[in-house]
Amino acid sequence: ITQGIARHSITDFAGNEITTWFNEPGSLATDFEAFVTGAAPQFTIQALTPIHAYTLDAEALHVLYEQDQIWERLGRLM
Repeated sequence: ITQGIARHSITDFAGNEITTWFNEPGSLATDFEAFVTGAAPQFTIQALTPIHAYTLDAEALHVLYEQDQIWERLGRLM
């Protein structure tokens, strides 16, 4: 995120929405596990203000893993 605020939330078994995290400029807003595995996301991300952000799809991320050891290591650490 380069500009704006986003909110991460989960829904509990009673249907209550619970805020778990806020993203500010300079942070990464993703459910990384769902992104790389294709599994269902564990939480929702909602823009609270207009958002400006860089995006990356899974195919581009895998290209980065193949081309640069730093990206590959980052992926393993996350």
